[in-house]
Amino acid sequence: MVKYAPLLIPALERMHVIECKVLQQLSDYDLDTAEALLASGRYLYVGFMSHQAIEKILKAYFVSVKNETAPFSHSLSHLAKKSGIFENFLEELFYIWFYLPLC
Repeated sequence: MVKYAPLLIPALERMHVIECKVLQQLSDYDLDTAEALLASGRYLYVGFMSHQAIEKILKAYFVSVKNETAPFSHSLSHLAKKSGIFENFLEELFYIWFYLPLC
C-alpha cells in the first residue's frame, strides 16, 4: 500500500476540492433559505438556517486550509478552533452579543 500512496495524493486533493465546493454551495443555499424565512417572519428558523450556513462555510474553510475532511461537529467555536480562526470568530461573536439589539 505504501508504494501506491503518492498516486492517491492527487485523488485525495481533488476530493477535498469537491468537498469544499459542495459545502460552499450548501452554505449559500442555507443562507438563501434564511433570507426567505426572514422575509416571511419565521425568525426561529432564520437562526437555525443561519447556524447551518455558518457551520458549512467554516467546514469549507477547514477543508481548503487543512486539505482534510471536515470534522463531524455542529459547534461553531470548535470548527473555528480547528480551522485556526477562533480569535476572529470571538471578535465577531463579541460584536453580535454586545452591539445588536436583542428585542
